[in-house]
Amino acid sequence: MPLETTAGGSERLQTFPRLLFHHARTRGSAPAIREKDLGIWQTWTWAGVAERVRALACGLAALGFKRGDNLAIIGDNRPHLYMMMSAAQCLSLIHI
Repeated sequence: MPLETTAGGSERLQTFPRLLFHHARTRGSAPAIREKDLGIWQTWTWAGVAERVRALACGLAALGFKRGDNLAIIGDNRPHLYMMMSAAQCLSLIHI
């Protein structure tokens, strides 16, 4: 069952990217991801993650990736890996 918002109607949030951008609009400055890097906690806000995902998706599109293309994403279990996976989902390159 898809999630729905109550503000402004019934916007369906059926994909992870749509949910991500919804959270960026509604709670932009709140922490979305935290990771410890060299013993220091790094915090990514919802707005920061959405901005990075949008930039990555635009970069993939500029490289010529489009719906239905294949893309391999390899990386450590870190926030940037998930941001790239979300960017690929924005272009309908992968479905999780």
